[in-house]
Amino acid sequence: MSDAVLIAIIGLGGPFLTAFASVITQVILNKRNREKRRAESEEERKKAAVEEALKDERLEQRMKVIEDKLDIHNGYAEKFEDMNTQLTEIKTDIAVIKNDIQNLYHKGE
Repeated sequence: MSDAVLIAIIGLGGPFLTAFASVITQVILNKRNREKRRAESEEERKKAAVEEALKDERLEQRMKVIEDKLDIHNGYAEKFEDMNTQLTEIKTDIAVIKNDIQNLYHKGE
């Protein structure tokens, strides 16, 4: 090997080493960034899951309150139905009493 070739190889060694180190550095940085994004993504998924669970829990609680109110409402509906039956019986009793009074009045004449 001539001195010129040896000097050229040595002269190219520095830039080659720099380029190689840059590539290695970029690979390492990309790997770290990818891991960081993955961790952030995992955190976001966990937060979303927690929020979804809380949302579901609030919905369940709200549905329970609505069911309780509906049960109360249905209880009142039954009471009104019972009262309607009682009023019908009272009307019938009043009509019978009225008829009995009219019969007594006519017998007394």
